[in-house]
Amino acid sequence: KNCGACGVACDPGVDCIWQESMGGEVGCGCPAPKMACGDTCVDTSSNDSHCGACFNGCNRSGPGKPARPHAYYGCIDSECGHMKCDVYWGDCDADEETGCETSLVANENCGACGRACAPGQQCVLDSLGQPFCACEDDGLTFCQVGTQAGFPKGECVDVKSNASHCGVCFVACN
Repeated sequence: KNCGACGVACDPGVDCIWQESMGGEVGCGCPAPKMACGDTCVDTSSNDSHCGACFNGCNRSGPGKPARPHAYYGCIDSECGHMKCDVYWGDCDADEETGCETSLVANENCGACGRACAPGQQCVLDSLGQPFCACEDDGLTFCQVGTQAGFPKGECVDVKSNASHCGVCFVACN
């Protein structure tokens, strides 16, 4: 009777469910082409835990298939057994034999194969763990807050006007 907001009732037979694609909100049913698997909407055409159907998990080792560098076997087009890349790695040479040979947190391949950072920039991870070229705007300074999967993680800030990074990274104004 109160799905995502007061007074929003779902039709009979339609559950109130977590809709990840809607920004982490709840709603009635799942938007196409997703399916309700448990209490979450999932895309069964690419989800390794719900491949082709709810709760049909793929074997990451791909039974009978050779291990590949920085790769595993998962769900593509609702079918298990397809090579997929580990996070931050890409198959840039399109050769399954070499697996996922390219780091996507590198100045030559920042977030995607062939996406190069401009001279003077460095490929790093943002606060959400996404690769980006820091710092794209002149006058910004990259402040590293840590690492994720061994790669620098942080944000670009204007140290001339940021109260948390006054003059240099991590010096806060009173």
